[in-house]
Amino acid sequence: SPSSPGRSEIYVGSYDAILLPEIPEGLRPQPTLLWLVDNRGPEQHKVEVSYLAGNINWKADYVLRLDRESTQAALSGWVTLDNQSGKAFKNATLKLVAGDVHMVSRPERQVERARALMAPSPMDEAMRQEEFFEYHLYSLSRPVDIANRQTKQVGLLQSPQVKVERRLVGRWTSSRGDSGRPALEKQKLSVLLHFKNTTENGIGIPLPKGVARAYQESSDGSVIFIGEDYIDHTGKDRDVELKMGESFDVTVERRQTDFRKIGTNTVRFSWELKIKNSKDVTQRIELEEGLPGTWKMVSSNTKYEKMDAYRIRFIVDAPPSAKGAEAVVTYEVEASW
Repeated sequence: SPSSPGRSEIYVGSYDAILLPEIPEGLRPQPTLLWLVDNRGPEQHKVEVSYLAGNINWKADYVLRLDRESTQAALSGWVTLDNQSGKAFKNATLKLVAGDVHMVSRPERQVERARALMAPSPMDEAMRQEEFFEYHLYSLSRPVDIANRQTKQVGLLQSPQVKVERRLVGRWTSSRGDSGRPALEKQKLSVLLHFKNTTENGIGIPLPKGVARAYQESSDGSVIFIGEDYIDHTGKDRDVELKMGESFDVTVERRQTDFRKIGTNTVRFSWELKIKNSKDVTQRIELEEGLPGTWKMVSSNTKYEKMDAYRIRFIVDAPPSAKGAEAVVTYEVEASW
């Protein structure tokens, strides 16, 4: 094109890339770690190098399959490996550390969810578990291959017979200002699955944190998803509690029957709890009540258990409401602060 006045130049247009005939010396086409080792002795030595690599993550997932009575389940656990490091690993020794390891700078966040319907590795790849520092170390019994950008599952545990307990639990906390509550409130009950992580119950190893999904077989043999919850790091001989959802057929109607201020920092309040059971059979209900300040029970029509300094628990067998019977809990508390 014509040059500008006073300038001698030629415009050749834009370009998208520069192609060099060869890689310059000292320049590497991929990220590379290079160690220079100075061996001044007469013999050769093997050098073992350890370093932290990012973008290799793992998480635990659990599947709980309940029987029709919700009293026993088969528990399986899987480790999901996610390799986004840019490198494939073949015949690698796999060791996983479970626990809250403090790091000054953390790699990118762990993958939140496994890719759907991945083919798991056979269960003969069972993990060996051992205590390690203040954590737990899980080692795969044989080498593993994992490609770059691959997500892969390996077996962690398989417990075919685990005793479980289904519980209906209502949790409520009263406060000092409950005088303004509505006349009637409906409270939903949480459906919880509870089991013990013991050897006698078919498990007995520390469980890394992860998501547990529960399934149950229906009357026609179909396996139906019934809920999921998060398991924190759970040591051996500890209890596991999973919230599946809220009860459809069993609810509680709460009514505050009295609230009086009897001193500068002292109140008395009363509650009436009516349990509505639309099922055909009696249901056992646990009602956990949180109480404020320094409290004392003035009266109660039902035996209660003191859970800690601020909570009590009523255990009630609620008959079917269709049969005309109902379970009612009443209590009066004096609290000061």
